[in-house]
Amino acid sequence: MKKFISLVFSLLLLISISSPTSASTNHTDNHNHHIEHHNHAYESFSDTSKSKKKQDGDFGVLYVPCPETGTKHQMKARGTGKHTLTNGSTWIGNLYQCSGCLMTLTTYYNYFNSGERPNGPGKYILASAPVFVSPAGYVFSGRYTLSGPATSWITGVFGSMSFSY
Repeated sequence: MKKFISLVFSLLLLISISSPTSASTNHTDNHNHHIEHHNHAYESFSDTSKSKKKQDGDFGVLYVPCPETGTKHQMKARGTGKHTLTNGSTWIGNLYQCSGCLMTLTTYYNYFNSGERPNGPGKYILASAPVFVSPAGYVFSGRYTLSGPATSWITGVFGSMSFSY
């Protein structure tokens, strides 16, 4: 009887080590799922070691594709965005608008100014505009809150955007 129990225990141990549900395989699977999810819209709270930079404005959403195209937002330079903040002050920044879904982004630093680009977007506001914004810029009604400062044009929500004139 002891040999039978020992044999069963050994078989279970061998199966659990070679099973795809072992801890080492799960780590690899989670890594692969992270890459797979990087191409889909989701909010990540599980991989905080790499994405949690709340003070840099890079926390949370890793990749949000344009709902109209299903790809990166095609952000076109649109001049100046003027926003009224929640405290009543006015904030002016560099305005970009997605040519697919019309989402807007107003940043402190200018993506196309090589002297400012290494600094990242800085403080920013994501907003929706009901219409196509002309190159003259846009005045946003309502009250907005500044996000950031973001330190990179390619991480966090900015990883889902391509910028052009």
